[in-house]
Amino acid sequence: MTFGKAAFFCFLLSISVYGRSQDSITDKNIRFIDYYGFSSGSSAWDDIGYNPKDNTVYVGITNHRDSVALYVYNPVKDSVRLNGFISTMGNLRDYQWQAKIHTKIVAGPDGDMYFGTDGGESREEYLMEHPKGYSGGYIMKWSPKENRLTNLGVAMQYESLKDIDVDQTTGKLYTISYPQVHFLVYDPKTNDMKDHGRLGSAHVPRMMFTDKWGNCYYVDWRQRLVKYEKSQEKLIFAEESLPAFPGTPGEYIITGITAFAKDEKNGVIYLVTYGAKVLAFTCIKAVISTKMVKLILMINLLL
Repeated sequence: MTFGKAAFFCFLLSISVYGRSQDSITDKNIRFIDYYGFSSGSSAWDDIGYNPKDNTVYVGITNHRDSVALYVYNPVKDSVRLNGFISTMGNLRDYQWQAKIHTKIVAGPDGDMYFGTDGGESREEYLMEHPKGYSGGYIMKWSPKENRLTNLGVAMQYESLKDIDVDQTTGKLYTISYPQVHFLVYDPKTNDMKDHGRLGSAHVPRMMFTDKWGNCYYVDWRQRLVKYEKSQEKLIFAEESLPAFPGTPGEYIITGITAFAKDEKNGVIYLVTYGAKVLAFTCIKAVISTKMVKLILMINLLL
């Protein structure tokens, strides 16, 4: 997703500033907010996140080559601040270049913000066997209290990170790698990283999400919903693939889930697939065995 300059906060602003009194989104309740200090920056991907601890919004902007800036927006003050460039703040050397932040920017239980970095498909793949090829994506933490970025290290050598999420109880991070689609679980407290293996093949779905208990969900190469059951530290696979409209091209189907929205009060997570299906996913806490997977991964078709 590519945005023109000053475009990346427009919809958010309509919610945080105008949303209380407006019933619909129109040109009267949307405006663009400029960012500064990065003349070559022009694009953003999934890299936006809200911090409920201090009511701020974080966005990553990139030149799609070797420079990535981290911004924070304060909706109360209506102000934008450039926190800095991740290569400088993260103490990266030239061979550790990063092309963008593709993951969400997620708030941990203590208010720290986490994200993962990406080499960019074209450059990463073109230089895959080159001496100046991609070294791997980093997990990074921004501390609002300390106003400091901490480089937590490479998640997996030579692999980018396409998405990230966090368990609000334990603070553990979930992330997915590119191009080998490894499902990784990282504990920032102990610096322990666990690789739960590959979940895909030729394509890497870009979205993962968590339920209110901190379990994480993704899709595998057959587009089956996969649950990381934190109490057992293992993956549980649905027996059926996510539904798709008849005639949906395979290249759309394999993209899986593209977005989600949580109704935490009613325990429902709404999912959108690349094939334009809208699903309501009902989460259940306990898992006893894989025989219960149909109960655990209960998907109600809306459209």
